[in-house]
Amino acid sequence: MAGVGREAHALAAIYVWAVAWWVTGALPLAATALLSSGLAVVLGVAPATKVFAAYADPIIFLFIGSFMLAAAMRESGLDARFAFALLRHGGATRTPRRLLATVGVITCALSLWLSNTATTALMLPVGVGLLRSLGPAGDPARSRFPTGLMLMLTWASSVAVGIPVGSPPNLIAIGMVRDLAGRRLSFFDWVAVAMPLTVVMLAACFAILAWRYGAATERPEDVRRWVDAERARLGPWRRAEVNVLAVFGLVCTLWMLPGAVAMVAGPDAALPRFFDARLPEPVVALLGAVLLFLLPTDWRRGEFTLTWRQAARIDWGTVLLFGGGLALGRLMFDTGLAEAVGTALVRV
Repeated sequence: MAGVGREAHALAAIYVWAVAWWVTGALPLAATALLSSGLAVVLGVAPATKVFAAYADPIIFLFIGSFMLAAAMRESGLDARFAFALLRHGGATRTPRRLLATVGVITCALSLWLSNTATTALMLPVGVGLLRSLGPAGDPARSRFPTGLMLMLTWASSVAVGIPVGSPPNLIAIGMVRDLAGRRLSFFDWVAVAMPLTVVMLAACFAILAWRYGAATERPEDVRRWVDAERARLGPWRRAEVNVLAVFGLVCTLWMLPGAVAMVAGPDAALPRFFDARLPEPVVALLGAVLLFLLPTDWRRGEFTLTWRQAARIDWGTVLLFGGGLALGRLMFDTGLAEAVGTALVRV
């Protein structure tokens, strides 16, 4: 490539190699990301302090905080209680199409906060239980409805882009817009644009699946009996669930409030400027996560809402993967590689 230095050529080689290994899975994704960052230092693309600074970007800490909040939701059982609370309403399961829509709404709502994989793993046993309660209509050998319900689980979790923390690429996009365009997208800004898109895409998923797989024998009483049995198994609300719900409500309020106030009073109002300087989204996520370590569930036994053993099970590989992605992205612009590639594509 003409017009760029040796650093850009070295970075291009690292980038192509890293993408090839990410696609083929030759190494774990996080390991490839770490190796690409190390090679950038070894080959003289940039000094170590500059390369690894991306791993300490505020977006990374927003990842960590939101992942811990999601872990608390799973560990407390609040996610399952939310799902069965919606399913227990008779209108939600009266017909196969309503059941399909309800499962889609629940899955999408959970995936706004949890990862696609975690949401699908949570909802899969719920979907299987619903199909079993339908009898022959839930048998894939006799009906097409089970296929539609399983597809709804995966599709609904994939279209849930309305909340920034629901999917790591959302946060990466926010970070790149901030670094490259100098525009800070608040939590409220993202929700205002992406949530309507989520609703439209979910409606499209339902329309396609209901048209193709929505016919099934109606047995709403059996579905309700199964849902009631599962809710009974959950028992009464536990202290951990109440704590997690309260912290989630507080965190969401602090995420949404500055953008809402800025829309009414303007971005130069005192409250948005205070939050931007003192309580940005990553700090709110981290403080919310730490609060879960402090809220007790049983004082006498010394038990708290979230333990470090539970928090340590978050997807650290994803954190490292996107730290490496941020590092490569920044180096592409710093070395001029991004501009050279863009110019070459325009000329094609």
